Parts: sequence; structure tokens; C-alpha cells
Amino acid sequence: PVRWVYGLSRSLAALKQEGKMTEQEIKNKLSIIWDALHGFREDSIPEGQDKMYDEQWNEITGAMAEITEELGLDSGQPHD
Repeated sequence: PVRWVYGLSRSLAALKQEGKMTEQEIKNKLSIIWDALHGFREDSIPEGQDKMYDEQWNEITGAMAEITEELGLDSGQPHD
């Protein structure tokens, strides 16, 4: 999932830079991604059952935070 997240971030950054997406459109896309990631968390990497799962989740959420920052956005989302 982390490689997927980074690939998507490059796509969103390019779309923003080219003026093909507004800041609000990008925020909406990020929200959709967060929803999908939380579903992945619930189904595939359950919280508190294995330290490895928690580390993987921290890596994913850290990547999302970096992406949001690199896009010059404040997600304003209370995500984990």
C-alpha cells in the first residue's frame, strides 16, 4: 500500500501543478484514499493484534502526511 500511496501522490502533485485539479478536488481525492486505507486497516492490518501491523499502519499514515504536506495542503482530517 505504501508504494501505491506514493505513486498516487506523484499523480496528484502533477495534476495540481498542471492546473488540472483544484485544491478542493485534491482534498476530496485524499479523503477517498483515507476511507479506502481505513477499510484496509480494518480488514487486513488489524490494530493492536501484531506490532508489525501497527508499524505498517504508521508507515502508511506517515506517507499520507508527507504527501499532504508536499502538496501544500492541510488535510484538516483527524485521521490516525
